[in-house]
Amino acid sequence: MKIAFFDETTTGVRSEGPTVQFEFPKITVRTLIESRIQSEVDRRSQDIPIQKRIVNPVKKPLSIKVNFETQIKAACEAFDRGQLIVLLPGRQAQALDETLTLEDGDEVTFLRLVPLIGG
Repeated sequence: MKIAFFDETTTGVRSEGPTVQFEFPKITVRTLIESRIQSEVDRRSQDIPIQKRIVNPVKKPLSIKVNFETQIKAACEAFDRGQLIVLLPGRQAQALDETLTLEDGDEVTFLRLVPLIGG
């Protein structure tokens, strides 16, 4: 089963992310996040251009190795704080350990919220 990932900003700009293959239709939100980050880390290590990313959003030289586990932890913490929203077909994910049933070709959107200065 292939799931297409997208990124969206609060201004409504949407960009295509990686498409990831899953063996089983039932997965958790945590697994979605981990798979997305693993795909980005793999692409980054191969020097494949990444337009928008949830991993390591600070611009750093590509020569710096990205720690997969650190990025997973940061993304999961951002999800728990409401700074990373995972939009599923027809609804929003509520919890990291929520079990999802997805279908081949479904799209999952990652909406990253950035706190306003002074707010």
